[in-house]
Amino acid sequence: MRGHLQVHLRLLRRQHEEQQAQRCPERLEAQQVSRGVGELTAAAASSSSSSSSSSSSRPRIFFGKNKVMMVALGREPSSEYKENLHKVSKHLRGEVGLLFTNRTKDEVDEWFSKFKEVDFARAGNKATYTVSLDTGPLEQFPHSMEPQLRQLGLPTALKKGVVTLLSDYEVCKEGDVLTPEQARVLKLFGYEMAEFKVTIKFLWNSETGDFQKLVGDTEEEEEEEEEDDGDDSNED
Repeated sequence: MRGHLQVHLRLLRRQHEEQQAQRCPERLEAQQVSRGVGELTAAAASSSSSSSSSSSSRPRIFFGKNKVMMVALGREPSSEYKENLHKVSKHLRGEVGLLFTNRTKDEVDEWFSKFKEVDFARAGNKATYTVSLDTGPLEQFPHSMEPQLRQLGLPTALKKGVVTLLSDYEVCKEGDVLTPEQARVLKLFGYEMAEFKVTIKFLWNSETGDFQKLVGDTEEEEEEEEEDDGDDSNED
């Protein structure tokens, strides 16, 4: 029974990914001017979906598995859905999404320059300020949370059924690169250190097929140079 359930879940997941891949070309046909590749920093999928609209005439963001979106757009010139979309696929790395819109570049830049939300930091983010906890009861937590807090490194115990911090505890210092445990503690105590914002990195125009790089990426530029060097050596 368990094996059948696992197979069923895999089939459902595959169907969902195939549907996502099909929707990208549909959106390309519905909105015919420009698409941006936006870098989502300290972002969650729920934040990007709140920027979307159900109306096909309005801008929409796809934020899912990069490999699925790459398949939909085409990885190579021979498989791309439209001219130069393989260049978009090449830059789908990390926390990025696809913005489909009929708006001009200036309109998009203006909107995203004002769009910022505070969010909880993740592991790998830098602490923007020092957080210290004072000794005493932590009445905001139920007694069942005490073992979890202790596993995260906090010196806690139950006193008369109340979660209590036995000594002062420094969660992080300003500038620290946060560990998963630190990020979890900060979230539990409600400290928001990250800023969610969108940076438009690339632009593709469906009418002309033009691809434009808007924001430089040192790592990607180095890889492109290596590829160019490789092509030159092959020609020799």
